Amino acid sequence: MEGSQLNVNLQADPPVIRSYEDINASSGPQYTSYNLGAEQLACGGTTNMRFWGAAFNWSRVITPAPAFASFSDVGTGYWAFQAIEALADSGITTGYADGTFRPENTVTRAQMATFLARALGLHWPG
Repeated sequence: MEGSQLNVNLQADPPVIRSYEDINASSGPQYTSYNLGAEQLACGGTTNMRFWGAAFNWSRVITPAPAFASFSDVGTGYWAFQAIEALADSGITTGYADGTFRPENTVTRAQMATFLARALGLHWPG
């Protein structure tokens, strides 16, 4: 965030240490923002501040789905077709080796961790 500044709002409840709105400057339905909050504590006649929490907001618009399905078991009429195709096109999900997606299967914690790591671009540095 080059050129960003520290914005402290002690009047907010809870007080806000730092807040960024529309990080990607899209000015539309797609946005990213976050807040770092603090808490005021009265102790021994003085007021102290401590870290309270963080909130992160992320919103994106899904692009129109392709005319043809990428997975043999998710047809163009399936209710989640557009979302599944968007996840596949962005590399968040790859489906199974046999070309299916198996949309009614239960997702394991490991699979969800993989989806989130890919979606957020998480990686080990170096």
